Amino acid sequence: MERIKEFKLWPIIVWLIIWEAASIIIGEKILIASPFDTLSTLWSLLKTSSLYIAITTSLLHVLTGFLIALILGFILGVEAFYHKHLKELIDPFMAVIKSIPVASFIILVLIMVSADHLSIIIAFLMVLPLVYENVYKGLNETEKDLIEVSEVYELDLKKRFRYIYLESVYPYLDNACHLGLSYAFKAGIAAEVIGLPDNSIGEHLYEAKIYLATSKLFAWTFIIIVVSALCTKIVSCLYDKAITYLRSGV
Repeated sequence: MERIKEFKLWPIIVWLIIWEAASIIIGEKILIASPFDTLSTLWSLLKTSSLYIAITTSLLHVLTGFLIALILGFILGVEAFYHKHLKELIDPFMAVIKSIPVASFIILVLIMVSADHLSIIIAFLMVLPLVYENVYKGLNETEKDLIEVSEVYELDLKKRFRYIYLESVYPYLDNACHLGLSYAFKAGIAAEVIGLPDNSIGEHLYEAKIYLATSKLFAWTFIIIVVSALCTKIVSCLYDKAITYLRSGV
């Protein structure tokens, strides 16, 4: 309820007015479609089955890559915390992944795999370093006093994780989930635009660009924003529930 009360409608209205004014001043629908044209195109898309097929296809690919990166990144972060030699081995690999442009990754991966799996791998590669680094940082910044107390009272590993490490990692992993899912969608859809897998959002974006259908391009972009925001909200809620479950010790 608090977030709903904090929501302000007026900034959105102002930006819509600016958008409409820009479309009127430019006067070319090919360059910038008006909000009304975009809304009309969006309404037309909502009546087609291809919209929901494309959303489902792209969503499954992006979320698959994100979840694999989340699990593997968490495991690697924990292992790197306990084994410094493993960290020394993993860090250069993560640094390379972060430094290579997304477009280069897409082209390189496309040479090795089919377009149908491209967005899964790209989403995975974009999220993996983020999760790994946040998990390691969270564990590394655990208060030393708490660790010493747990050793004095001889707490087992399960209790140490629940009462000490979990609280330390929680905010870092929460941040990684939010940013990671956003990166996964951006990189995953970009991969689809280049790889053009069948029945994907990227394929529809590319078609809109080819046929200079700017209103359709804007409409699909709006759809991506909404789907990404909804997924981020759902993942955030699931993450909070999972942390609550672990804290309860059930």
